[in-house]
Amino acid sequence: MPRIIPIRDLKNTSELSCMVRESSEPIYVTKNGYGEMVIMSMEAYEENAEKLRALEQIAKKEIVYDHAKSSEASSDNGKAYLSNERNMIIFRHGRKTIRFKGPYSLERFTSVKEWDKGYLVVMAKYEHNEEPEEEYIDLIPILKDLEIEPSVFLNSIKEVRLDYGRH
Repeated sequence: MPRIIPIRDLKNTSELSCMVRESSEPIYVTKNGYGEMVIMSMEAYEENAEKLRALEQIAKKEIVYDHAKSSEASSDNGKAYLSNERNMIIFRHGRKTIRFKGPYSLERFTSVKEWDKGYLVVMAKYEHNEEPEEEYIDLIPILKDLEIEPSVFLNSIKEVRLDYGRH
């Protein structure tokens, strides 16, 4: 059960320090009956911050295996597809779809200028600019973070196309 104390109890710092050290849970401080702040030990804070960093890394990149499209995978003939949805960039090849965090203001990719075994040069339309801008995407570190061998995944890709509304 969460521990809740009124703000006036903050005056007794030695008692508060003991309370924080003894509890692995945060202590909620109220002012006039409303939540005002949270106090926790440095150890609990660092543990929570580390969990949050790990979750953020997971949220930034993911790979999805779509076995339902396995027959379609063979018909891709060396093609991969690039798109975006909200602030996620989507790269699909065969049965694998990789999603990773992109710029919040990215509206859409307008063209693929160059593909070089994991390195993309694309034109991208951003909310803050009327004209598309040249953008660079390096898939190799993203694949390594996902524990995918880049050469195995990328070698069969001969061409990258945009994929808006294709599926």
